[in-house]
Amino acid sequence: MNADLKEKVDISRILIHPVDGSDSKARVTSIEAANTVLSTWVRQCADDTSAEYEVEIIFEDGLRYRGHYQLGQKDKASLGRDIRRSLAMMTETGEQPAQRVKRGSHSRARPFVWTSCASQALSPKAVLEHYDL
Repeated sequence: MNADLKEKVDISRILIHPVDGSDSKARVTSIEAANTVLSTWVRQCADDTSAEYEVEIIFEDGLRYRGHYQLGQKDKASLGRDIRRSLAMMTETGEQPAQRVKRGSHSRARPFVWTSCASQALSPKAVLEHYDL
């Protein structure tokens, strides 16, 4: 079988919680549902600043992909697109995923920052090619 014809590994579940220490947590099974949760939460923020969320995506093969996602009230939640952009940027620059992310270190051009992956040997390009984001 041609490798190009292989299906990508699907998402099993997505876990989300605000980094600000609140008790809010969500567990969903699709990027679309995650976008809905994130949009709702960011609209509930008291001020116009960006909110930061920890997002963990667990794929059907067990791979765990974790990162921080920054979203402002005027931004449209598009988790899948922003993860793909972040991975593509890392692929182009040869950059390795950050092991530790400092609060407020995100840029508007890169709202999702990969903080860990169960298989650190897996390159950003491999994640893009083999996992359905």
